[in-house]
Amino acid sequence: MAIVLPESVFHAPSLAYVRQFMLAENNVRAIVDLPHNTFRPHCNAKTCLLVLEKGKPQQESIIMAAPEEMGHDHSGRVLYRQSSEEVWNDLVSVSEELVSPGASENDFVFLVNQEKMDWDILVPRFYRRNRRSLKLPTDSTGIPLGTLVDEGVIGAWDGHGSPESQMKGEGDVPYIRVSDIVNWEMYRNPVTGIPLHEYERVFGPNGRKPQEGDVILVRRGSYRIGTVAMASNRDEDVLLTKELLTLRVLDKSNKYGIDQFYLLASLSSRTVQEQIPDLVFIDTTLPNLGDRWRHLIIPVPKELQAASKVAEKVRYAIEEKWSAQDRINELRSEWGGMTT
Repeated sequence: MAIVLPESVFHAPSLAYVRQFMLAENNVRAIVDLPHNTFRPHCNAKTCLLVLEKGKPQQESIIMAAPEEMGHDHSGRVLYRQSSEEVWNDLVSVSEELVSPGASENDFVFLVNQEKMDWDILVPRFYRRNRRSLKLPTDSTGIPLGTLVDEGVIGAWDGHGSPESQMKGEGDVPYIRVSDIVNWEMYRNPVTGIPLHEYERVFGPNGRKPQEGDVILVRRGSYRIGTVAMASNRDEDVLLTKELLTLRVLDKSNKYGIDQFYLLASLSSRTVQEQIPDLVFIDTTLPNLGDRWRHLIIPVPKELQAASKVAEKVRYAIEEKWSAQDRINELRSEWGGMTT
């Protein structure tokens, strides 16, 4: 059987029962990561192609393919390679590479040993990253962000939630959305402020307030996924949307020399940002990093002093930004209010 299914079937926790049914006593022959434009403009759903054999034992290696484009853009117009008259259709190469799926020179088709599969993640992009060499800075090593959490170096938890739409703009408590994470800071949009009682309702009895130095990571929200900001001492009483992840350095004397300023810099680095596309999956139409942020490899200098130098430069820049915000707030108070 060859069947096209929404990408959410291949990864979403709520659809785990579908994967269990699909995998029970069947053989996954191949999975093709179809480009998002495949069925556009008629259907915006991101899909994958599954090739399955019923009633057969699982073969040792699964054929996977992860093409980028397939000939047209989101509006259906022919898509050409940059500075070229060649139509950008990677599916042509995929069909050719399927003849020798294990060839090292393949651009899009590769094999994944079934023993190395995470059977809750069947999206080929997730496994494509293992074929790419990680670009670490000189004299650095890499460690998964999830490992830092498991070791107690960093704490991580979700945002609070969203207020009722009619409450936005009706109060003074800042509601921080994905679009408010910009330039390493949380922008306080005056038109989305909420009343105190709505803040308390959404925050709930188990909510955690941001602390100065917390790093806020966008994990849902299209192209903004991976953007980070640092909370200041004026951000403790804000409401964070669920799409945001809070990261806090808990062990200040950890063996890696990581503090909040180094964490902010490392998550912003090219090393980390280039990993994100392979970890972002689509929930029908909405891009989502989910809990796969745990797989992000953080560059860590082999010498603690090098980490301290980076952190110090970031600390100086952040504190200068905070000082500028304080001066603006003074002017806002003098003028009886001001929109910035």
